[in-house]
Amino acid sequence: MGRALTERLLREARRQGVKRVLLLTETAPEFFAKVGFRRIAREEADAAVQGSVEFRTACCQSAVCMRLDL
Repeated sequence: MGRALTERLLREARRQGVKRVLLLTETAPEFFAKVGFRRIAREEADAAVQGSVEFRTACCQSAVCMRLDL
């Protein structure tokens, strides 16, 4: 169910013209890798993402940063 939901959301993102999806995860990097995301250094995230409250405070530094180019 998780994979189906993720794939549906990614299809919708593509439909809306989204070019890249970034995420932070502490528990599911293997799951997201199977969907096509790849690990990146946190410093590789877009400046707008790095400046967000969520990126700076909500997720701990041990969270894996991942990106999927659509």
